[in-house]
Amino acid sequence: MHTAFLLPQMLPLLFSGAPPATEEITLERSVQSGAITVSGACLGGHTAECIVVELTNRTDKPISTAIPAGWLMQNSDPDAQDLMIVDRRAIELAPHEAQKVTCKAYCVESSDSSPEAGVVLRSMGFAKPTLVKLAEHLQQGKEDEDAIQAAVWAVADEHDIAAIGADDVEAHRPLRQFVADLTGRRLPWYAKTYAPPTEEGRVFSNAPTSVHGEIDFTLHTNGVVTVLVHNARGQLMHTIGKDRYFGPGEYGMEVDLTVQGWPHGEYTIQFFLDGSRLLKRLPFEV
Repeated sequence: MHTAFLLPQMLPLLFSGAPPATEEITLERSVQSGAITVSGACLGGHTAECIVVELTNRTDKPISTAIPAGWLMQNSDPDAQDLMIVDRRAIELAPHEAQKVTCKAYCVESSDSSPEAGVVLRSMGFAKPTLVKLAEHLQQGKEDEDAIQAAVWAVADEHDIAAIGADDVEAHRPLRQFVADLTGRRLPWYAKTYAPPTEEGRVFSNAPTSVHGEIDFTLHTNGVVTVLVHNARGQLMHTIGKDRYFGPGEYGMEVDLTVQGWPHGEYTIQFFLDGSRLLKRLPFEV
């Protein structure tokens, strides 16, 4: 007579009653193979949880997948904004099952109008690589909606990084730095605000109203400091404050410059000592 013994590691498989876990397949691979179809619709608006995405399993087998950060949804209205998903949503689909998932998404076309509720969205796959990296990065933090949208536009539409977190530059410095590194641009020393849009349905005016930030400078001698703003042609645009006398030391100056109505372009803030000696020169854009 022979006695059979079961190995301990085999017992859970025989008596747990649970089916083996389904291996997750990327949504990109599932769509390319025809196993899953993706569609979507707008919920109204262009930020945060503003779209619903529907995934349909076209096969006779269960599928485990996820809607990834960086997935692009194209608006069926050519005058309305396309939207990029910035979070990851895992989904288990039974055979031939369809599921709808509300996703967090942001506009990638600042010049178009805000999507209306119910408008159909078409799945476009991943956005360009820099946008995907940004979307993946945004999963890790808890940035506010305005800062996230400004960051997306800075990558998608080459908006000024200075618009990111303009209400609190220090709090949003990590996001500003990430976007600067991602796009190969210089981290701006300033923040920039914009006027509200005046055209119905639009969400971005591209009309800067102010540039503000803190500028540090050092003096090694006594002297009178003058702060001037020039345009790219060297024309004087503005004198900041009045001439002030300083002794040797390190100083910080808060600059809040109204630029409403100024032509778009490059400008500089320049600090002069005794009217002629250049102490510091900082560029900014309007």
